[in-house]
Amino acid sequence: GDNTLYDLGENVTTENSAGRNQHLHSYTITGLVPGAVYYYRVTINEKTYTGSFRAAAAASATDLNFMIYGDTRTLTDIHNTVAGAIISALQEPSYNTFILGAGDLVSSGEDEDVWEREFFNLGNVRRYTASVPFISAVGNHDLGAGLFEKYFPYPYETTEGRYWSFDYGPAHIVVLDQYVQGTWPGNV
Repeated sequence: GDNTLYDLGENVTTENSAGRNQHLHSYTITGLVPGAVYYYRVTINEKTYTGSFRAAAAASATDLNFMIYGDTRTLTDIHNTVAGAIISALQEPSYNTFILGAGDLVSSGEDEDVWEREFFNLGNVRRYTASVPFISAVGNHDLGAGLFEKYFPYPYETTEGRYWSFDYGPAHIVVLDQYVQGTWPGNV
């Protein structure tokens, strides 16, 4: 059920100080009840950020709602407006699942300042990513300097391509990298 007391535990992460993932923190949460809402807070240098998320539905669920959009680069005002509409749609609990990005999140993927300006520092994008997982395929404009892999460190199938898959409730989602040639290993 809902728990806004933050009494399920506390964990300290360590900063990754190596390579392209420098300055990133991560933590894997296990044992979540399917469909339950969890509240969290993150404290960095005495500043606290709060949010919540809904755990994935059980595999036995019969339907799934999610949103997908892409090619948000350059036109940050429009992207922020679209992100605001997404926040409105998230008021419907059945959409509190995940958002898929179709790629081309930024205009110049090799420049960290562009990632900050065109994606991470948009107010409405920050608001929805605090409560709903954002999962994206890579676009040609996102490529360069390994920054896409830094910001989206998914369990990629190979080191040459940025493709992978995951189960979410009743669905199997495949995220493809159209910029690498090859065949999908295993069964999809």
